[in-house]
Amino acid sequence: MRADQRGAPPAPSGALPEPRYRLLLCCALAALVILWLPLGLLQEVDALLAYTTPRDLLRDVALLLPMVAAVAAALALLARLGAFASRLLGRGEATQARVAWALLLVPAGWLCAWQLTRSIRLWLQITSGLALSVGSHTRVVGIGVLLALVLMLWGRFGAARLGGRLIELLRGLSAPALALTAAGVLATLWLPPVRHGSPAP
Repeated sequence: MRADQRGAPPAPSGALPEPRYRLLLCCALAALVILWLPLGLLQEVDALLAYTTPRDLLRDVALLLPMVAAVAAALALLARLGAFASRLLGRGEATQARVAWALLLVPAGWLCAWQLTRSIRLWLQITSGLALSVGSHTRVVGIGVLLALVLMLWGRFGAARLGGRLIELLRGLSAPALALTAAGVLATLWLPPVRHGSPAP
């Protein structure tokens, strides 16, 4: 079997890849930096530019990138701890992988789905001109419908197959996520955040 480009052997057919910390971190970083963060920034950028300059906005985004990376690192650590706890309980490697990837993909998927439903609502509100007031409970129901769809696909295609495809997608997005995070760290070091003496209006 051909080895993976990152040195890890490919997972057997029908099995989730081994939950190594580096792979977990790359997938968490891809989910939060490439999928979740842009959705949150795009819907707020106009409002932010009303109170700050583009340079200050870029400085804040640069600071936000390593902060999101810290959350991704914590999420990957949680997944590794889940795999470790499963091993202490005498579970097999397949169960350890399922536990670890579930602890990473479920919270990351929830964040992305929550942000996506909010962005879709705002887009429909802008394009239709209707005041689509949606409370938090309605968004929870919407995300529940999305999760039910995921569970249906999960049952149809199998957890390992569906999870494996999602992991491969996130793995493919890990390189730009790492590049953006590195750029954010460098930009923060070059232009450190400035604390203003008085609060913004």
